[in-house]
Amino acid sequence: VSSQYDPLELQSALDCCALALNTAEVSACITEDSTDRIIDCLYRLLSTVCDLKPTKKPTSFMPFSASEGDSKHPEDKREETSRQKLSDLLTAVLLNPSPTAHFLRPLEDSITFLVLSLCRLPPYHTYVVTPPLVLAMATPHHDDDDDNRREGRGGVNPSVLDHALSESDVLLQYVQRCNSVGWLNRAQYEERWMQLLGVINIPPPAKGMHPEEVTAHMINRAHGIQALTSLLLSTTLRPVPGNPVVGVAMHTHRNTDIIFLGSRPGRKLAHLRQVVEAQYLLQCGQRPNIFSYYQLPLMSQLLSDMHPPLFVRNIERPPGSVAVTTGQMSLHSLWPATLASESSLNRMSPREVDVDVQSCVLSLVELYTHWLSGPLHTMIVLNLVRSVLLLSDLFVVLNHFEWMLTTLLGLYDRHPHEDTSVVSLLVTGILKAAAVLRSNVIDIEKIVEIIEKSLSSDSAISVHNACLKGLMYLTEDSSSSLVAMVAPLLPKYILSQLEGFTGHTDTHLLLVWSVTVSLLIFHSKYLKDAPAFSRRLLSAVQRVLVHPNTSGPLFQSLALGLEHLLLNFSLGWEERGLIKTTAVSRFNKTDQSKSLPSLALLLTVMYTGEEADFASGLAVMDNNPRVLDVIVQTREHISCLLERLRNGPEIDVSVMVDILPQLMVDFLPTTEVVNSVLTEFISPQQTRPHFAASIMAKTFDLLSATGKGQEVTDWVLLFMESFVQQEPESIAVWSITCLLMAALCNPILHSLLVLVARQQLDRERQVWFEEYPLLCSVSWTFYKEQCQHPQQQEQFLEKLQKSKYNSLKMVAHLCLHSQP
Repeated sequence: VSSQYDPLELQSALDCCALALNTAEVSACITEDSTDRIIDCLYRLLSTVCDLKPTKKPTSFMPFSASEGDSKHPEDKREETSRQKLSDLLTAVLLNPSPTAHFLRPLEDSITFLVLSLCRLPPYHTYVVTPPLVLAMATPHHDDDDDNRREGRGGVNPSVLDHALSESDVLLQYVQRCNSVGWLNRAQYEERWMQLLGVINIPPPAKGMHPEEVTAHMINRAHGIQALTSLLLSTTLRPVPGNPVVGVAMHTHRNTDIIFLGSRPGRKLAHLRQVVEAQYLLQCGQRPNIFSYYQLPLMSQLLSDMHPPLFVRNIERPPGSVAVTTGQMSLHSLWPATLASESSLNRMSPREVDVDVQSCVLSLVELYTHWLSGPLHTMIVLNLVRSVLLLSDLFVVLNHFEWMLTTLLGLYDRHPHEDTSVVSLLVTGILKAAAVLRSNVIDIEKIVEIIEKSLSSDSAISVHNACLKGLMYLTEDSSSSLVAMVAPLLPKYILSQLEGFTGHTDTHLLLVWSVTVSLLIFHSKYLKDAPAFSRRLLSAVQRVLVHPNTSGPLFQSLALGLEHLLLNFSLGWEERGLIKTTAVSRFNKTDQSKSLPSLALLLTVMYTGEEADFASGLAVMDNNPRVLDVIVQTREHISCLLERLRNGPEIDVSVMVDILPQLMVDFLPTTEVVNSVLTEFISPQQTRPHFAASIMAKTFDLLSATGKGQEVTDWVLLFMESFVQQEPESIAVWSITCLLMAALCNPILHSLLVLVARQQLDRERQVWFEEYPLLCSVSWTFYKEQCQHPQQQEQFLEKLQKSKYNSLKMVAHLCLHSQP
């Protein structure tokens, strides 16, 4: 296979097929014959390198008699074969996701994406979700008409499947397939709901039954609870509910509206941060199946108008994470009162799905209440509590949260605390329900006691993490009276965890940092010595940032948290200076996964610090000692960025081309701005002059837009002598062409700079005449249109005539004697 196909071409073909199948307008034009051919090709591809074990044909595939077998339509046989092959492919990607052939390993995600996309097509869907164990023992169940055939109802009788789900192996296969493929419509959802309810409602084993049978019954009920929970949560998948192939579970961010972004410097910062954010998402913001990355945060109007939206990722979620967690929804999206507000429309409540989600939730609440009234096996308790915690994201009435708090508090009191798995879930659930209910109907002293016990050194790290997840909900409420009692307990714990970060996992540190940021933004008034805590905290965070073993996701989340603190002005000037120094050093000395977050952090600290007055126009750059000191510091930071332009990776350089011009124009005097870009362009150390040319052009555009076009022309004339004397002649011609095109106001010639800059001549190349006609046109335009005074025209010609190259002297002659 590897000798016949190029891996990149094959991956492109697989991805294109999957994308077509997941695009409604395109998939409607794809015939069943085409999909059968795709299945056949994919089956032959995998069968050559993988150990595909065909499922034994069910009885329904066998003719009852010779006459019936002879009368079977060829189309029916083809459909049956395709269904069976696709079922085998699904088994292969679920049970053996890593192909044995080295050639196919880079294609794992693409193959899985295509197989799952095919499985969601109506003609195959019902058949492929049927477990192979059931297919092997199935009774005949034929397609009676074309409608059933189109809906994929061939395979086994539903009653056979219902009966077989009492077997744990069959149930596991069925749940795994359903979770991977999803459901297509309300009828399928309700059918699965009833099947799984039947599983968990099987009568308990009679007394005297063999222990193995009792254990099997408990395992089946636990799997049934997990499956019902997953089925309900699948209604929150976006953009298509019930479609896990291209969907991500809905989640909402905890961040409040950032007022600063509406100010003049805030708008400038937002523009530059969007450039960094777009590149950042391309780099690490996608899951392995890049086509299914979809995020639905609850955004304010200000943030939702930004593309890509800024500051909408929760700090504790690693970049690109799409996993369902117990902290999926923000507190503000859980408060039932918000369902009537305009902002709640962005939550996209599950009630918009064509499924009665709330009736399902209510039935489970009633069932769980009945079960919890009596003794339960530990395995069932664990799955029940996890189910309640996850399904609480779907609660829309306060009564459910009250039931949740009462029930979990009762379990917390009577369940053995040695069982940290259950206790961890209980702690998170109790604090989450308490945060939603606020202080009206809860025992505050009891909640504080649980938090103190959970964060004590005697508790397991899983209980610590569970408590931190609950604290994220509590600290999100800026007016919580409960936090007033809890806040004084947290600084000591936070500092101990961050100062001893080498002994903790990233997951734990992210949770600690998320709680810390919320605490400083919303509840610093409850801290005894907030400034001292901030200084010590920033010192600890700096040590984490500069540590060589700090992972990329942890670094990115720490930087994002610092940005939130800066934007909400929750830090002092001393801390801002430390952040600025750290950001610059990390940007120049770290790998790609840390350089972009460092750059974003540097931008934020500059546009929210003392320098922000220059960007907003509230301060002028004069000879005031304080202003001069700020300019010196800014000059040093921009010099570091220019150094990255010469030596950094291309992914960073492409971002710098877009942000450096605005940064220099906002924070440096015009003289220094023009001098910097021109010097950088002709510097012998400049390894990327084509990028420097783009920066020069964008800087000139910004200056011209602020009415400083004549100053640009004067600086171009002043620097021309250095340009025309460059060696060899090819470089002189190319560089003076770029310089004049960058300074031109003529939109046509100015727009060609990108092409000319990218066609940069090699340093060793001596050919110059390819650019010469363009140079003549550009020079004449600059001479006639840009040089508005006779003195400027004379200076322009004089500079060209001083060149040691006859080609440039000839340009001066042409400008002088040519007519419009």
